[in-house]
Amino acid sequence: MEKLNLGNNFYVDEEYSSALIAYSEAIDSNLLQDDVNNRINCLSHRSGCYLKLHKYKQALQDCNQAITLSSQDVNNNNLIEIKEIIYERKGLALFALEEYEAAKKTFELGSSKIASSSTSRKAIYNRNIRKCDVEIKEMDLAPSVLPTVTTAVPTPAPISKSLAPASTPAPTSASSSASSSASSVSVSKSKRTP
Repeated sequence: MEKLNLGNNFYVDEEYSSALIAYSEAIDSNLLQDDVNNRINCLSHRSGCYLKLHKYKQALQDCNQAITLSSQDVNNNNLIEIKEIIYERKGLALFALEEYEAAKKTFELGSSKIASSSTSRKAIYNRNIRKCDVEIKEMDLAPSVLPTVTTAVPTPAPISKSLAPASTPAPTSASSSASSSASSVSVSKSKRTP
């Protein structure tokens, strides 16, 4: 119970890595093995830490484990609010993982479990369901809306005779030796420069 409280303090102070460690220690301790409510509470809070740290798969795992544990004790009124939070966090993890259909179903299921007096939480669920609808619609439209991109390799235009370089006359023997020595000078110069 001490680790749970410590985790809660870290969470409030937005020290999510430290809260994660405290919740993990509480979950792993033997003290919570028989205390299902606090174990579910720790899993829920730890999933919140994972969400804040962008570790969505781990958040999803904790939510699924908490849901499984809470389903074993369906008549426990102490778990109603925690269940609402668990389903919300699970939906958020699925949404972040771009599993929009599953996220929407989770938000709908969570919304159905909300007490009628909790209109603010109902509004949060409805907003998240609408966000899922937008993403699902965009995914459905994406292939038909995006233009097909083809890459064409341009073919070079033929060179016309008017653009071709003029032919030069063949060198005579005197100019041939001059040209030959000029090229050897330029080669030797290029060899010396670094």
